[in-house]
Amino acid sequence: MARLLFLFFAFILTQAQANPATDSTKLHLDGYWVLADGRYAHEIKANNHGCPTPDAWHTPYALGSHLYFHGDSVSLFRYPYQYYGTFKYHIQLGVLYVTANHLLADQFGIRKAESDTLLLQFEEKINVNCFLSAEARYKPFKPDALVIEKLTKDSVSFESLIGQWWYLRKQISTEDGSEPQVLNYPKGMPDSIFVSSEIIHRNGNHPFVALDLNKRIVNMYFKDPAAYSFRLQPEFKKDDILFARFADYRKYGGGLDTSYFEVIYYSQGQ
Repeated sequence: MARLLFLFFAFILTQAQANPATDSTKLHLDGYWVLADGRYAHEIKANNHGCPTPDAWHTPYALGSHLYFHGDSVSLFRYPYQYYGTFKYHIQLGVLYVTANHLLADQFGIRKAESDTLLLQFEEKINVNCFLSAEARYKPFKPDALVIEKLTKDSVSFESLIGQWWYLRKQISTEDGSEPQVLNYPKGMPDSIFVSSEIIHRNGNHPFVALDLNKRIVNMYFKDPAAYSFRLQPEFKKDDILFARFADYRKYGGGLDTSYFEVIYYSQGQ
């Protein structure tokens, strides 16, 4: 009998050694997690010559600021402002793989340092030739169930926008030290908007406002609402041409740059 028990435990040990992912695949992740902090590794890889030093204010956030793991899926939020979607995930050999439309979207080293701390380790792309090793630490949190229900239904929280004044940002600053330049927005783009339920329309679950720009109606969709800002983005790609970045950009032979076709509004307090 003792010999049989010995052989049984020897078999179990052999299987565990042959499958080192056993512990990582059984991490109990179900529930809501909020980003507590993030950091970059001090060492920059040798092949990343010329990597800029990350801005002190920027926190690497891996999958996002708010996560909800349930079953084999993970939902991404910026609570209480926006819901980005739900994706499939699986864990193998200590790596979290997230898939979107059956394609691999992202992967992260994953571990739980404590019962209430989730760590995701990853490479963040700074530019074409620069990747920095980073880590994001998440803690459990309890959201308002009604807010989550509204977000998953509407994608964007109307409550975070209604009743507040927003001011149009007219200039942007670049990171190369050059002077800020005035953005060239189309005629009809208001300098300020008072968001109310009367001006918000829906296309399915997506909110937008209809603006008369250059004598045609353009649906501008709300994007990335936050505590002190949100963006408006034109519905159709053809309308990007209304948002030439600089009024005199073509003087320098660069053609028409429409890379800044989003309009950013800030709250009155900023």
